[in-house]
Amino acid sequence: MPYNWLQTVKAIDVLALSVLLCVCGGAFAAKAPPAQRPGRIVSLNLCTDQLLMMLVEPERIAAVTFLARDPASSVMVGIAQKLPITWGKAEEVLLLKPDLVLAGSYTSRATVSLLKKLKYRVVVIPPATGIADIVRNIRTIGKAVGEEKKAEKLVLRLGKQLARYGSDDKANAKAKRPLAALYFANGYSAGTNTLADSVVRKSGFATPGEKLPFSGTQKVSLEQLLLARPDAIVVGQRSYAGTALAYELFRHPVLRYLTRHRPAMALENALTVCGTPETIRAIRALAGFRRRHFGSGRTGGGNGE
Repeated sequence: MPYNWLQTVKAIDVLALSVLLCVCGGAFAAKAPPAQRPGRIVSLNLCTDQLLMMLVEPERIAAVTFLARDPASSVMVGIAQKLPITWGKAEEVLLLKPDLVLAGSYTSRATVSLLKKLKYRVVVIPPATGIADIVRNIRTIGKAVGEEKKAEKLVLRLGKQLARYGSDDKANAKAKRPLAALYFANGYSAGTNTLADSVVRKSGFATPGEKLPFSGTQKVSLEQLLLARPDAIVVGQRSYAGTALAYELFRHPVLRYLTRHRPAMALENALTVCGTPETIRAIRALAGFRRRHFGSGRTGGGNGE
């Protein structure tokens, strides 16, 4: 059997953590959490990173994830650059001695499981798959960190901004609005029950997820994209110079044909990776794009060439 160095490294990591816990005994056992306003908060998820930084002063944040410093994924890079970071490992978190850990539903699951067993206060935040989920998550984190008033201010401001745009009702969007095809790196597109789909509908477009139909984030072939007969093309904005296999499809003749014969725009990826108050910027950009190319009355609906 060939030597598997990756399994060996993983085994060493597990052994090191086990020894650390055994030697230190109860040193890492969580203390009773304070009733409010924790002061050593660790976030293990990009989306909780960003909402946390919007709600809490940096002095109360013990660490965020390394992704919070990536401008392709995060809208809070400036603050994140000044904060400690982790890669989601349990030993990193334990050494920070947090009084609150924020996590996502699907990230660092082994770490979250261990922290819960050690009686740390862990709040798990589900991903935002629609605009209403942004409000829910702001309030949940606001309550967890003892900043309910600040959270409500963010919710109120976001609500006022969203009120400028129409309904994102799926049936209404499909029947009356121009169809905007979403296409991202590696040929992925956003279907129904995704934040990106909700944002595009809120801005006045129908989406391929409704027409094809499909749900969640999936790979969509260029043939499917062409058969959907979109009125407009929305692609993910490239975040770095140079070539990459992830963007090879963007050079395909079919996609080039569509972008030559349809209105097209690039959307900043970080605005829809996570649901935050900054997601309004994506809605604003898409709504302006729709007005410029389709006016306020055109219905579209996938009737292009």
